Amino acid sequence: MRRYGGADTSDLLETRWSAEKSARCYEHVVVTEAARLSDHMPVVDIKKVG
Repeated sequence: MRRYGGADTSDLLETRWSAEKSARCYEHVVVTEAARLSDHMPVVDIKKVG
């Protein structure tokens, strides 16, 4: 929710989240530019390799 919708912890609690502790586990989830670089890496098809 935070990544795609911009929701913070209080927004998560207003949805179906019942425990603040559980919602706080996702506070650190912020996608950095370096993390997005992995989207451009090739994907190996394990079925073809093995």
